[in-house]
Amino acid sequence: MATTIIACDKNNDDNTDDSHLKDLPENIQGDFSSRYPDAKVDGFCLFGDSLNMAEIDFYDKDGLSNMAYYKDGKWLSNRKKINLDADSDLVPEKVHDTFSKLGIPNEQIIEHIFEDSKSGIEQKQYQFAFVGTYNFGMGEIDNYANNIIIAEDGTLLSYNDYQLCDPVKIFPYDHTEFIQFAQSKYSDAKILGSTYDGRNVVVFISHEKNVKHVVIYKDDSNKLSWVKTWYPLDINTNLPESAIADKNDYLSQHPDAKLTAIRHEEDATGAYYCFTFYLTIDSGEIISSKIE
Repeated sequence: MATTIIACDKNNDDNTDDSHLKDLPENIQGDFSSRYPDAKVDGFCLFGDSLNMAEIDFYDKDGLSNMAYYKDGKWLSNRKKINLDADSDLVPEKVHDTFSKLGIPNEQIIEHIFEDSKSGIEQKQYQFAFVGTYNFGMGEIDNYANNIIIAEDGTLLSYNDYQLCDPVKIFPYDHTEFIQFAQSKYSDAKILGSTYDGRNVVVFISHEKNVKHVVIYKDDSNKLSWVKTWYPLDINTNLPESAIADKNDYLSQHPDAKLTAIRHEEDATGAYYCFTFYLTIDSGEIISSKIE
């Protein structure tokens, strides 16, 4: 999604204040001042041919860097950069607990995490991004990109072991219509968070006692369509006989393959169990077993 920066006002001085706000639309000025009364504004950028999108850079009362996003005068989101060592007490204990249970080695250095607040999502979400060692079950690879997203209540939303780019910070930061789309499809679900995955947006929901990933695509005509919904399963999940037969058939053809993950996936063609196998440390394959 391409956007054009039309105008920017950046403070190059050490003393930040709110003087930059006077050049923003009045409706944004009012909302920003009430939403962030202690903010020290560092600058802003306007985007789009009609200057209808804005990013405001500021420091909050704790001295932490923030970026607030607006579109058509409405607040979309805020991203706060938290220095993990100095400001770790600003991260909820439940988030810390979930992260610690993932067993990330202490020697892997994480300089900061991001706290994201979004319109249409009640909870904040916390993104841990770092480079470390990853064990595929076939061996370990060093300097491997990791991206972990955890909801404010401690729910693990996403753990991408290979995604080097930041899947959250892409402007325009507007997931509103994707969230509404997911809510219309799963009316009894609770929205937990959202992120990017290539050209798709993933909306995380709590539905039927599972954390599900609703993958939504937006085409060039701005039409939204449902791609699939999936959620991870424990590697020791009890499976129906047909799925076990498909899994064993693959293993009979590839006796050295190692099963590393199972997930339940649904798309327009039906529902499936998806098995991820690794043949070597850098060679994997996913097979699907349709659920009848």
